[in-house]
Amino acid sequence: ALLAAGRAALHGGGGAGAGGGEEPKLRVEVYDGSDCVQALFHSTNLRLRVTDLGSGRSATRDVHEGDLEEWLDEVGTGHLLCASREADLVEVLLQHATLSEGTPTPSVIFDGIREETRMQGRYAAGLLESATLTSS
Repeated sequence: ALLAAGRAALHGGGGAGAGGGEEPKLRVEVYDGSDCVQALFHSTNLRLRVTDLGSGRSATRDVHEGDLEEWLDEVGTGHLLCASREADLVEVLLQHATLSEGTPTPSVIFDGIREETRMQGRYAAGLLESATLTSS
């Protein structure tokens, strides 16, 4: 995995996220997805696996820039699709990927990006803006 994280579920009545002493309810893993045929046509190629640690349900999803563009643009973080921002993109995916609920077969979905996440200096569009946000 490029990166993996356990966190409290945000979707469907889980906790307020990782931290706060809560036991992780989800495990989110992000892998390099460049081994699929679709990688020939995209610049962003990631594979996500989300596992509910309580029930054992899990799902995998390949994502490309077209899958993420609208979701990121909703809160002005579309710049995270730039190659130089891949580490920040992976971090946002770790925080917001979850499992769908109420379906017989789970799928990986994305919770909306919260304003406080967007305002963290690390996700700012430019270096100067990032430095300004993290120093205040």
